[in-house]
Amino acid sequence: ARMTAAQPEDGPELGGVLEVVGGRDTGGIKVREGRDTASAEAPARLAFGALIRAEEVDGLRVRYSLLRGEGPESGWATLRVGGK
Repeated sequence: ARMTAAQPEDGPELGGVLEVVGGRDTGGIKVREGRDTASAEAPARLAFGALIRAEEVDGLRVRYSLLRGEGPESGWATLRVGGK
């Protein structure tokens, strides 16, 4: 899973807008209901190209709200997976 921000070297800022650039071949990126990667997975994935607002940032994890595109209205996603 990958998302891009306006200034990726600085990481996302609270309230910053991110575009989902991962999951094109897998139907989107996984969304979790909680901060922990072991928390329940949302029934739907966040689609490639979706725009989200970073509501909370914890390392490589971001709690988001969906601005545009397909996927859960809110949840936790990982900014990078597998070095991507």
